[in-house]
Amino acid sequence: MRRDFICRQLEDVRSSNEPIVLNEQDVDLSGLDLSGLNMSGSTFTKVNLKGANLRGAILKEVEFKGVELDGANLQGACLVDAKFDCSQLIKANLKGAEMRYTKLFSTFFTNADLTGADLSGCKMAYSDFSHAIMDDANLSDADINLIVNEDDEMDKNDFTCASMYGAIITSPEVRVFLIEEGAEL
Repeated sequence: MRRDFICRQLEDVRSSNEPIVLNEQDVDLSGLDLSGLNMSGSTFTKVNLKGANLRGAILKEVEFKGVELDGANLQGACLVDAKFDCSQLIKANLKGAEMRYTKLFSTFFTNADLTGADLSGCKMAYSDFSHAIMDDANLSDADINLIVNEDDEMDKNDFTCASMYGAIITSPEVRVFLIEEGAEL
Protein backbone atom coordinates (compact mmCIF):
# COMPACT_ATOMS: atom_id res chain seq x y z
CA MET A 1 0.00 0.00 0.00
CA ARG A 2 2.80 2.44 0.94
CA ARG A 3 4.63 1.56 -2.29
CA ASP A 4 1.56 2.49 -4.37
CA PHE A 5 1.25 5.83 -2.57
CA ILE A 6 4.93 6.61 -3.15
CA CYS A 7 4.64 5.67 -6.83
CA ARG A 8 1.71 8.10 -7.27
CA GLN A 9 3.69 10.82 -5.46
CA LEU A 10 6.69 10.25 -7.70
CA GLU A 11 4.56 10.41 -10.86
CA ASP A 12 3.24 13.81 -9.76
CA VAL A 13 6.75 15.02 -8.94
CA ARG A 14 8.20 13.73 -12.22
CA SER A 15 5.59 15.61 -14.24
CA SER A 16 6.14 18.85 -12.29
CA ASN A 17 9.97 18.59 -12.11
CA GLU A 18 9.83 19.61 -8.42
CA PRO A 19 12.17 18.17 -5.75
CA ILE A 20 10.73 15.68 -3.28
CA VAL A 21 11.93 14.78 0.22
CA LEU A 22 11.14 11.22 1.24
CA ASN A 23 11.51 9.84 4.76
CA GLU A 24 10.87 6.16 4.22
CA GLN A 25 11.34 3.23 6.56
CA ASP A 26 10.80 -0.51 6.08
CA VAL A 27 9.30 -0.23 2.60
CA ASP A 28 9.96 -2.18 -0.60
CA LEU A 29 10.84 0.19 -3.45
CA SER A 30 12.81 -2.38 -5.43
CA GLY A 31 12.97 -1.86 -9.17
CA LEU A 32 11.41 1.63 -9.12
CA ASP A 33 12.42 4.21 -11.70
CA LEU A 34 13.70 7.16 -9.67
CA SER A 35 16.02 8.38 -12.41
CA GLY A 36 16.69 12.09 -12.61
CA LEU A 37 14.61 12.92 -9.53
CA ASN A 38 15.82 15.44 -6.97
CA MET A 39 15.44 13.72 -3.59
CA SER A 40 18.01 15.81 -1.70
CA GLY A 41 17.65 15.66 2.07
CA SER A 42 15.69 12.39 2.02
CA THR A 43 16.17 9.58 4.52
CA PHE A 44 15.85 5.90 3.71
CA THR A 45 15.94 3.46 6.64
CA LYS A 46 15.81 -0.30 6.01
CA VAL A 47 14.39 0.32 2.54
CA ASN A 48 14.69 -2.21 -0.28
CA LEU A 49 15.91 -0.36 -3.37
CA LYS A 50 17.37 -3.44 -5.10
CA GLY A 51 17.53 -2.93 -8.84
CA ALA A 52 16.12 0.61 -8.60
CA ASN A 53 17.00 3.09 -11.34
CA LEU A 54 18.53 6.19 -9.72
CA ARG A 55 20.52 7.19 -12.79
CA GLY A 56 21.26 10.92 -12.71
CA ALA A 57 19.26 11.39 -9.50
CA ILE A 58 20.16 14.28 -7.20
CA LEU A 59 20.68 12.76 -3.77
CA LYS A 60 22.58 15.46 -1.90
CA GLU A 61 22.68 14.96 1.87
CA VAL A 62 20.57 11.79 1.62
CA GLU A 63 20.91 9.24 4.42
CA PHE A 64 20.84 5.54 3.59
CA LYS A 65 20.58 3.48 6.81
CA GLY A 66 20.46 -0.28 6.36
CA VAL A 67 19.34 0.15 2.76
CA GLU A 68 19.64 -2.56 0.10
CA LEU A 69 20.77 -1.07 -3.22
CA ASP A 70 22.08 -4.29 -4.73
CA GLY A 71 22.14 -4.03 -8.53
CA ALA A 72 20.81 -0.47 -8.44
CA ASN A 73 21.76 1.97 -11.20
CA LEU A 74 23.25 5.14 -9.69
CA GLN A 75 25.25 6.08 -12.77
CA GLY A 76 25.94 9.81 -12.81
CA ALA A 77 23.97 10.34 -9.58
CA CYS A 78 24.88 13.28 -7.35
CA LEU A 79 25.51 11.93 -3.85
CA VAL A 80 27.44 14.88 -2.41
CA ASP A 81 27.45 14.87 1.43
CA ALA A 82 25.35 11.69 1.48
CA LYS A 83 25.69 9.09 4.22
CA PHE A 84 25.67 5.32 3.79
CA ASP A 85 25.46 3.40 7.06
CA CYS A 86 25.19 -0.41 7.14
CA SER A 87 23.94 -0.45 3.56
CA GLN A 88 24.56 -2.74 0.57
CA LEU A 89 25.48 -1.63 -2.94
CA ILE A 90 26.59 -5.04 -4.18
CA LYS A 91 26.96 -5.03 -7.98
CA ALA A 92 25.58 -1.47 -8.09
CA ASN A 93 26.43 0.80 -11.01
CA LEU A 94 28.01 4.00 -9.66
CA LYS A 95 29.91 4.97 -12.83
CA GLY A 96 30.66 8.66 -12.81
CA ALA A 97 28.73 9.21 -9.56
CA GLU A 98 29.61 12.38 -7.70
CA MET A 99 30.15 11.25 -4.11
CA ARG A 100 32.29 14.07 -2.72
CA TYR A 101 32.39 14.28 1.09
CA THR A 102 30.12 11.25 1.44
CA LYS A 103 30.38 9.14 4.59
CA LEU A 104 30.64 5.40 3.95
CA PHE A 105 30.33 3.38 7.16
CA SER A 106 29.93 -0.41 7.33
CA THR A 107 28.71 -0.50 3.74
CA PHE A 108 29.25 -3.18 1.09
CA PHE A 109 30.36 -2.10 -2.40
CA THR A 110 31.36 -5.65 -3.35
CA ASN A 111 31.60 -6.02 -7.15
CA ALA A 112 30.22 -2.48 -7.59
CA ASP A 113 31.32 -0.38 -10.57
CA LEU A 114 32.69 2.98 -9.40
CA THR A 115 34.54 3.76 -12.63
CA GLY A 116 35.22 7.49 -12.79
CA ALA A 117 33.36 8.16 -9.54
CA ASP A 118 34.39 11.21 -7.52
CA LEU A 119 35.05 10.01 -3.97
CA SER A 120 37.19 12.99 -3.02
CA GLY A 121 36.93 13.99 0.61
CA CYS A 122 34.95 10.84 1.50
CA LYS A 123 35.19 9.30 4.92
CA MET A 124 35.32 5.50 4.77
CA ALA A 125 35.31 3.06 7.66
CA TYR A 126 34.45 -0.62 7.98
CA SER A 127 33.32 -0.80 4.34
CA ASP A 128 33.90 -3.55 1.80
CA PHE A 129 35.10 -2.59 -1.69
CA SER A 130 36.36 -6.06 -2.56
CA HIS A 131 36.28 -6.77 -6.30
CA ALA A 132 34.90 -3.28 -6.95
CA ILE A 133 35.93 -1.54 -10.16
CA MET A 134 37.29 1.88 -9.24
CA ASP A 135 39.26 2.71 -12.38
CA ASP A 136 39.82 6.45 -12.83
CA ALA A 137 38.02 7.13 -9.52
CA ASN A 138 39.05 10.23 -7.59
CA LEU A 139 40.04 9.35 -4.02
CA SER A 140 41.91 12.58 -3.33
CA ASP A 141 41.64 13.74 0.27
CA ALA A 142 39.59 10.65 1.12
CA ASP A 143 39.80 9.64 4.77
CA ILE A 144 40.16 5.88 4.68
CA ASN A 145 40.20 4.85 8.31
CA LEU A 146 43.81 3.82 8.89
CA ILE A 147 43.88 4.39 12.61
CA VAL A 148 44.77 1.24 14.46
CA ASN A 149 42.33 0.71 17.29
CA GLU A 150 43.18 -0.54 20.77
CA ASP A 151 43.15 -4.17 19.59
CA ASP A 152 45.60 -3.42 16.76
CA GLU A 153 43.07 -4.47 14.12
CA MET A 154 43.58 -3.08 10.61
CA ASP A 155 40.64 -4.79 8.91
CA LYS A 156 38.38 -1.74 8.77
CA ASN A 157 38.08 -1.54 4.98
CA ASP A 158 38.44 -4.32 2.43
CA PHE A 159 39.81 -3.42 -1.00
CA THR A 160 40.83 -6.98 -1.93
CA CYS A 161 41.20 -7.25 -5.71
CA ALA A 162 39.62 -3.83 -6.24
CA SER A 163 40.69 -2.40 -9.58
CA MET A 164 41.79 1.24 -9.34
CA TYR A 165 43.75 1.85 -12.55
CA GLY A 166 44.19 5.56 -13.11
CA ALA A 167 42.60 6.45 -9.76
CA ILE A 168 43.70 9.73 -8.20
CA ILE A 169 45.13 9.01 -4.74
CA THR A 170 46.97 11.92 -3.18
CA SER A 171 47.89 10.41 0.17
CA PRO A 172 50.99 8.17 0.19
CA GLU A 173 49.63 6.43 3.30
CA VAL A 174 46.35 5.60 1.53
CA ARG A 175 48.24 4.37 -1.55
CA VAL A 176 50.38 2.03 0.59
CA PHE A 177 47.29 0.84 2.50
CA LEU A 178 45.39 0.07 -0.72
CA ILE A 179 48.33 -1.84 -2.17
CA GLU A 180 48.71 -3.82 1.06
CA GLU A 181 44.97 -4.60 0.96
CA GLY A 182 45.36 -6.09 -2.50
CA ALA A 183 43.94 -3.29 -4.64
CA GLU A 184 45.28 -3.13 -8.19
CA LEU A 185 46.57 0.43 -8.75
